[in-house]
Amino acid sequence: KGVYTVGRGDRARDVSIVAKLGVAELNRQRVAAGAEGVSVEAAPPGRPRNTKADAASGRNIRLTWDPPDDGAATYEIYRANDQTFRYQLVGKVDTLSFGDDLTQVTAGPGTVFYQIIAVDRFANKSDPTDPVKVSYQ
Repeated sequence: KGVYTVGRGDRARDVSIVAKLGVAELNRQRVAAGAEGVSVEAAPPGRPRNTKADAASGRNIRLTWDPPDDGAATYEIYRANDQTFRYQLVGKVDTLSFGDDLTQVTAGPGTVFYQIIAVDRFANKSDPTDPVKVSYQ
């Protein structure tokens, strides 16, 4: 915690500063960020594309997707066990695939829905993908 102001005599060059700002703070920073060489990353990444899911065997689900055009650092995977679409976070990965074992979650045949959110290195989150429906045995 704290504040550091780079002054003229500091001889700071190519310094990266990472900060998480709320929207109100970000609006103030945009005004103050007129300094040379200062940029603030506030735009969330695009949504993951071409999301696919299948029941590889029994209740083992495999999800794959393509990254958004502007990239992402990690992905959050959400699952809903019914059509009420009450999604819960079931995993975080830094790859373009995710395996979900439903043997401990539910019994018998059924249907689940998944959504994926891209997260950039500044913790900005994309909108979720459209729901992907998977039926399993």
